[in-house]
Amino acid sequence: MGEIKEVRRRKKVTEEKLRGDIKSIEGKLRGKIKDVRGEIKATEERLMREIHKWRADTIKWMFIFWIGQIAALTAIIKLILK
Repeated sequence: MGEIKEVRRRKKVTEEKLRGDIKSIEGKLRGKIKDVRGEIKATEERLMREIHKWRADTIKWMFIFWIGQIAALTAIIKLILK
């Protein structure tokens, strides 16, 4: 009977230790997840700034192209009408 109690006691101690280890690991994982979420948010914000910058540059170059096309078309029309 004493042997069974000892086995149960050891089992209980082992289970408590495992629960403690699991809680410790869970806490570390939650911290890591929070860090990763922060990194993802920072990366997302950086990418959004880059996308907006790229869009602005693209629109700027489109207007420059259109102005060049209008100037070329105007010159061709003037040559034709002379």
